[in-house]
Amino acid sequence: MRTVISPALLLLVLFVAGISDAIARDDANTSFQQGVEAFRNDDFLGARDYFLRARNLGMESPGLYYNLGVASYRLRDYATAEDAFLSLQDNQAWRGLAFYNIALIAERQADPQRAREFYRNAWHTGDSRVSYLAEQALDRLGDKPPGYAVFLSLSLGHDSNVTFSPEQSSADDADQFANAYVNARYDLNPDWHLEGSAYGRRNASINEFDTSFYDAAIRRSKRFGEWHGAVGAKVTTQFLDGEKYQTAYGSDAFFLRSVSDSTFVGAGLDVDRVQAGSNFEYLDGWRVRGHMRWSTPVQAGRLQSAYRIEANDRSDLRSEDDFASFSPLRHRLRLSLRYPINLWTVTSTLGYEHSHYQRRYRIGDERVQRLDDMLTVSLRADRYIRTNWVLFGQIDYTDNDSTIANNRYQRHEFQLGLEILVP
Repeated sequence: MRTVISPALLLLVLFVAGISDAIARDDANTSFQQGVEAFRNDDFLGARDYFLRARNLGMESPGLYYNLGVASYRLRDYATAEDAFLSLQDNQAWRGLAFYNIALIAERQADPQRAREFYRNAWHTGDSRVSYLAEQALDRLGDKPPGYAVFLSLSLGHDSNVTFSPEQSSADDADQFANAYVNARYDLNPDWHLEGSAYGRRNASINEFDTSFYDAAIRRSKRFGEWHGAVGAKVTTQFLDGEKYQTAYGSDAFFLRSVSDSTFVGAGLDVDRVQAGSNFEYLDGWRVRGHMRWSTPVQAGRLQSAYRIEANDRSDLRSEDDFASFSPLRHRLRLSLRYPINLWTVTSTLGYEHSHYQRRYRIGDERVQRLDDMLTVSLRADRYIRTNWVLFGQIDYTDNDSTIANNRYQRHEFQLGLEILVP
């Protein structure tokens, strides 16, 4: 039996998520908190009036508009509710929920055509939780999202250390670059999907470090109790300066479930057989990755954390005098916070990766255990310039420390770009 999440329950639980949004003058904050208390006591009329007073006193937070919409919806004051939700349509972190609730209003007003339009808009936002609810609603209305989607990302930028030169890089290691990425998905039926993507990075001068890859996959989506999952087979080929670097043939699985209407957990596994290009035979072997992630709202934004473990068994690089291992065991942690600021959504990300190379390096008569510790910091700002068009800017910093001196490096990247989702 299909489990349908009650729209009223969704509204009630998400209502509470915006409580900490109130950063405004004392009077406005007091009115906001009084609205919260009134809502908890099922006094929706009082809650709506307090939220309106907070808005009139100058509060403009996304949480206020969302909660005003919720209270007005419960009073069947659909005009006020829709106006409040429409105020969030340019806010990337909230627009999916706003579109979904406008669709609920349209259904209450017996306007199924408009409801379908906003459910589709909600589905397109890419928020997995909202997309799932919107897909359920469209199915209930005898409709479904389009059977395909195409995502395109283009950017220009500057890289301070294209060659991963050790320690302090020089101006000779820096270059400008252009990135292009496209991903396409086609639904064969409600359960089976084809997916493919391509990526290319071209440097202005240091072309020997130009990179690209192509991949293709077929996956089946299925529900397992409370878990929504996808299992598939894939192939990925990577190139370095136009020369084949490696091809990975494998399978993957990922499962996601909600632990509340606002918090999600996920887990997955990837297994790949790697066949390297003619000049990179030392990369032949196996790679296994397991990963977990967790996502929850924080005030007006969303906090996400992820952990990945990766095990490698490669052929490694051997010569008469030297040996280099390419079979690391890696642990990676990542924490990111996405937060709306006016018309922009800012995402800050902190990452740490530890790599333990299981076989000791041999450099002449010296044997060295290679251990790498990589710190990454990223800051990104997104702004919708039209429906499904996002302008973005991103800054990345990488600091890799290693017990092998030639593998220590620092790197800064800056880029500006555009992302488009079709349809």
